[in-house]
Amino acid sequence: MRLLNSSIEELLVSRTAHSHIYTQPTSTNFYHATMSVEPVDATHSRIVYTLLYDQGQIAPPEAEATDRESRRIRFQGAADKMKSRAEAAL
Repeated sequence: MRLLNSSIEELLVSRTAHSHIYTQPTSTNFYHATMSVEPVDATHSRIVYTLLYDQGQIAPPEAEATDRESRRIRFQGAADKMKSRAEAAL
């Protein structure tokens, strides 16, 4: 288990040398995510973040779109921060 932002509990489901898969078992939208690092070429990699969640708890359809965009912005910000830290470590 890990705690994000002092409020979000995530359970590590699986991991490899280049990925982590986790879930939020107590969330109403049962979110499940994979973060992996994939090689691009001999000197470059890319961070790939895949998020699956149940939007059935979100209504009406406009709220789904708003929620999806909010998550996209939040997770893109996290990916950008990881990229920045990885580049700074070079």
